[in-house]
Amino acid sequence: MSEATVTVNIDGMTCGSCSYKIECEVGDLPGVKDAKVDLKAKTGTFTYDSSSSTGPAQIVAKINELGFKATQA
Repeated sequence: MSEATVTVNIDGMTCGSCSYKIECEVGDLPGVKDAKVDLKAKTGTFTYDSSSSTGPAQIVAKINELGFKATQA
């Protein structure tokens, strides 16, 4: 297993509940090891198993699915 990290720009967050929701939902994706969202910086940093089916595209898609606007940094 090898880990990789991706930073994502996230627009549309207004409070701590927004960042918490993203951390929880993305953290539940298979292969995601760590999810940290910075509300002030409007970014998220996600560590995942690079050999899993989850990668940057799936992480961005999940955040967008939650109603936020995510783009890979």
